[in-house]
Amino acid sequence: MARPKGRQLPNRVSVALTDEQVEALERLARGSQAAVSWVIRRAVAEYLERNCTAELRDKTDMSLSPATE
Repeated sequence: MARPKGRQLPNRVSVALTDEQVEALERLARGSQAAVSWVIRRAVAEYLERNCTAELRDKTDMSLSPATE
């Protein structure tokens, strides 16, 4: 499925996770009927909302809405 015009493509980041972390992410994703990538993006967005300064938050789109895969 093509992305809507005008939508910026996401950046890709590689991280190393333990087997337990991957299994937990997969369980969360199944429970939410979402992709693991969406669960990770949501977790990162929530972390940034809690830990970034207001100035940085104002400059960054920290939307928690699911992205189209």
